Amino acid sequence: MVFEGRSRTLLRILPLVVAVVPPALIVLAIRRAGAEIPIESHWDMLPLVERFVAGTLGFGDLWAQQNEHRCVLPWLAMLGLAHFTGWDMRAELYLNVVFSAAAVGVLAALIHRTTRPAGGALAPWLVLATSLLTFSLVKWENWLWGLSQAAFLVTVAACLTVAVLAWRGPTPSGAALALLAAASGVLSFASGLVLLGIVPLGLLLDPRAPLRTRVRLAAATLVGGAALAIVYVVGLRYPAKHPNPWLFLERPVAFVGYVLAYLGAPLGWPDLSRSIVWGAVGVTVLAGAATWLWVRVREARADVLPWILLSAWVLGSAAIVGVGRLGFGLGQALSSRYTTISSFFWVSVAVVVGVFIATLVERRAAAARTTLAVVVGAVVLVIAAAASYTSVWLRSEHWVDSLERAHRWTLECVRFHREAPDACLVIAHPDVKLARRGAARLEALGVGPFRHREPRPTLASYTVVETRDPAGAIASAWTAPIVIPFVLGTEPRTYESVEIVLAGWARNPETQQAPAAVLVVAGGTVLDRVVVDDARRQGEERPPWTYRFNAFRLPKDATVIEAFAVLDGGRIARLAGARPIERVGVPLGGGPEMAPTPPDARTRPGAAGAGLDRGDLHRPQSSRR
Repeated sequence: MVFEGRSRTLLRILPLVVAVVPPALIVLAIRRAGAEIPIESHWDMLPLVERFVAGTLGFGDLWAQQNEHRCVLPWLAMLGLAHFTGWDMRAELYLNVVFSAAAVGVLAALIHRTTRPAGGALAPWLVLATSLLTFSLVKWENWLWGLSQAAFLVTVAACLTVAVLAWRGPTPSGAALALLAAASGVLSFASGLVLLGIVPLGLLLDPRAPLRTRVRLAAATLVGGAALAIVYVVGLRYPAKHPNPWLFLERPVAFVGYVLAYLGAPLGWPDLSRSIVWGAVGVTVLAGAATWLWVRVREARADVLPWILLSAWVLGSAAIVGVGRLGFGLGQALSSRYTTISSFFWVSVAVVVGVFIATLVERRAAAARTTLAVVVGAVVLVIAAAASYTSVWLRSEHWVDSLERAHRWTLECVRFHREAPDACLVIAHPDVKLARRGAARLEALGVGPFRHREPRPTLASYTVVETRDPAGAIASAWTAPIVIPFVLGTEPRTYESVEIVLAGWARNPETQQAPAAVLVVAGGTVLDRVVVDDARRQGEERPPWTYRFNAFRLPKDATVIEAFAVLDGGRIARLAGARPIERVGVPLGGGPEMAPTPPDARTRPGAAGAGLDRGDLHRPQSSRR
């Protein structure tokens, strides 16, 4: 008996412990590959940051349309972070993890409430499923790019809306708080408009109050929601870049396929057919289980209702997106950014199906063969979903690897926007001129990638001195081709260039300590100040300083790469081992090499230790197969 008690305790604690793993993995992915520079529509926030810094920001700026959204609350959250962090974009990404954890916490409380009749043994496993789906790497686009607070905030608002309806029920306070939560969703993302319909629907269907009370509360929230919706849409213009919104009437079958792909993407990405199949399976299973519980187990209605409402919100969001995006093709429904919302559909499926199976088995509400068939079917569904989820995670990991490299080089392109080629800046934004102007404005404000960056010194501002003992040397130098796949619009492209890596040692011959820094110079132009790490452990072969940079930063008249140790009093000492540069064949941006590429292309390593002598700076081979 003691052993059985410990086993039950372990089975309840283990899934809760494992539920911590997915958010931890997402944090590691953000730390590894999170963008430190604006990507695509994140540049739209720059004018707000400028007005915020200048003290001229008004409510009209926050209320202004962004695509089809009014992102009042996300703007406020991001501006607050920008104020305290110098607009460190990664702070926004970590805040998304906090929002997601809050959503999981709310849903975990709802799960406990829903599964109480079954003894609560199912709850820890459903919480684990919620964590896995919420912190899935399929959301890589929103996890790793800024300007994604809107999607995460609206999911928190949706979870709070259904939770309030569950806990407060059809009461005046419940109706008011639910409408307030829905309003926060509206002020975050356009899909929040669906919540304005979810509130009266939830009040009307909740069996815990007389019909007259429910009708009265539903009517009141319907009027309040309609008023807010009217205020929202007044002055809203349909984005000219979006396709015809009435296309769904002309192509209803394609529209249904789009919605199903949207719902199935968390388990089927990036395969369209598989996503549509999963969407159809999810809708069928959820509808069947919810209908059975609603009809056969009347006392379970109030417990199941929040999950029906949550899935209805996701379905409504899918329909809104489908109306606006169907003209882009069904494949557009698989956008990673949409899975931030659609993953909560599968949370609802997991809870409703879990409660359905538990109730069916506990009450023996069906014949033994029927019950066995349902249980076996559920097990097969869980195994298939787990396999698909794992497949999606592994596929997403490839994109994270690509984004890690893309963000690293795009960061350098933004920091050195004056020299950067168009082919590199296009990764930050398809409109290269906008990205270049935006980078200059970031530099002028001293925020974002420039928040800790000191102005590059000129070589003339130092005095070159001769020292009796050597001040150090460029011990090795080598090159490696850069091959970064990315997507411009819907077309896969490749950015190709060359990375130059220098490594060496440096020491202040007067103090025998590490110098303040090392200046890397090409053609008389200081490329950067490099920190010297002299705290090496015994036996470690890592050089005290290394520096890597994109070949586009080499000045056109440069013939030699050299380095200087920075001493006190504005003095510098030349390091030995200066490397000559042969200009022939050096790619200064890789523009001609912009070409279609398979998504699994990788950066190929160069030959370590090769000197920067004639022919070493070579044009990399195309990654096309």
